[in-house]
Amino acid sequence: MIPLYQELNSRAQGEVSIREALRELELWGIGASFVFTEYQDSANKTLRLIKEWKDLLNEVMFDAVWSFVKTASILVELENSVNKN
Repeated sequence: MIPLYQELNSRAQGEVSIREALRELELWGIGASFVFTEYQDSANKTLRLIKEWKDLLNEVMFDAVWSFVKTASILVELENSVNKN
């Protein structure tokens, strides 16, 4: 019974983590501002590209990794407390 409880709890925590990460990404997107540049492709179509895309992507990835680290440490503490009982 305890392994089933642990598995269900782990899944629930995973779902909560995903929801929180998506919410954080949504909030970041609301506050983010983008600078665009025009680019001509090989068919002479004008495309608008986000300038400094790499920096924006790195910022989002850092936030995602930091969120994961915080969640992982909480899960380790939870697992340790369950295993003690």
